[in-house]
Amino acid sequence: LAYMQSPGGKYSTWPSVRIFQVQGKIMKVSAGSYRRHANRHWGMQTKFLLGLAAILFCFSGFSASLIYIYEKNNLEEEAYRQTDLVMAAIDSTREYVREVLRPTMYSVLEDDAFVLEAMSSSYISRQVMDMFKEKLPEFEYRRVALNARNPDFEATESEVKMIDFFKNNPHEKEWRGVVAREKGRYFMRFQPVRLTPSCLHCHGNPDNAPNEILKIYGAERGFQRTIDMVSGVVGIGIPVEVGLMKIKEVALSVFGTVFLSVFFLYAIITFFFNRLIIRNIRELFEVFRVISKEDVDENLTRRIVTSDEIGELKVTAQRMAESLQLSRKKLKDYAENLEKKVADRTRELLNLNREMENIVSERTRAEMALRIAH
Repeated sequence: LAYMQSPGGKYSTWPSVRIFQVQGKIMKVSAGSYRRHANRHWGMQTKFLLGLAAILFCFSGFSASLIYIYEKNNLEEEAYRQTDLVMAAIDSTREYVREVLRPTMYSVLEDDAFVLEAMSSSYISRQVMDMFKEKLPEFEYRRVALNARNPDFEATESEVKMIDFFKNNPHEKEWRGVVAREKGRYFMRFQPVRLTPSCLHCHGNPDNAPNEILKIYGAERGFQRTIDMVSGVVGIGIPVEVGLMKIKEVALSVFGTVFLSVFFLYAIITFFFNRLIIRNIRELFEVFRVISKEDVDENLTRRIVTSDEIGELKVTAQRMAESLQLSRKKLKDYAENLEKKVADRTRELLNLNREMENIVSERTRAEMALRIAH
C-alpha cells in the first residue's frame, strides 16, 4: 500500500518474475501466479465486458425495432388515409342512390317497379368499385353479408368474425389492421353495414319486396332484416407486403450500422478498461497478496480463488484490516502492561543483585576465616 502511495515505489517486469518494491523491500511474484489471476474465467473484466456487450447488442436491437415500428405506423397511417378516401367515395355514392336517385326512380316508375342497376345502392357501389379496381387493381373491396342475396357476396370465415365483432361491440364504428392473406399482407379496414328504414323495402318482409327482386334472387336469401341490424361488413384492403419488406430492410440496415458503431465503441472501451482499470487492480491485488502472504486461512483462500478482482481485493483488505487490528491490540496491551513489566523486571534484578551481594559477602567471610585459621 505504501508502494502505491509513494512516488518512490517502482516495479519492473521480467520474463518469469514480476518484481514489486514495497517500503524498500523487494517482493517477487511469479509470472504464473500473476497470469492465473489475470486469466480468471469469470473475473471482473469478463463480467463487465459481457454485460456491456449485452447492453450494446440490446441497444442496437432496440434502435432497429424503434425504426421498424415507426415506419410501420407511418405505412399504416398512409394506407388508412387512402382507404378513407375510398370509403368516403363509396359512402357518398350510396347516399346519393338512397337520397336522390332511388326516390326519383320511384317517382318516375310504378311503385312496384325496381331497376337494379339504378336503385340498389349495394349493386351500384360494387359496380363502381369494379371499375375502380380496373385502374387500381391493388385495392380490394368487398361488401358482404350473412345469407347474402347474391351467393358471390356471402361472408367468408374471416368476414363472419368481423360481423360478430361488430355485433358484440355495437359502439365500434370500424376495425383496422394488417392481415395476412394468400397474396401477402394487406392493410384491411372494415365497417359494419347497419340497415336503415329505406333498406327494409328490399330486405325486410319478402311479401313487400319489389317483384323484380323476387324474380332475380327469389324469396329465400337477403330478407328478414331489421333496423340497425348488423347484416354484413364493408371491407377495403391495400397490399402492404412490399412496403413492410422495405421497412424490414431499412431496420436491418439500421441494426447493422448501429451494431458496427457500438462494436467499435465496445473495442475502445475494452482496451481502455483493461489498460486503466483491470491491470492496475491486478497489480494492486498482487501487492496485497504478497504483503498478507503469511497465515492464510484455507476458507479465505477458497473465497479469493472463486471471486473476481474486486472480491479478491475486498477479502485481502479485510484480512489486512484484521491483521492491523490484531497488531494494534497487541501494541495497546503492551503499552498498558509496560510499566508493570518494567517494575517486575526491576524487582527481579534487585532481588538478583541482593542474592549476588549475599553470595559475595559469604565468600569474603569464608576467605577471612581461612586466613585466620592459618
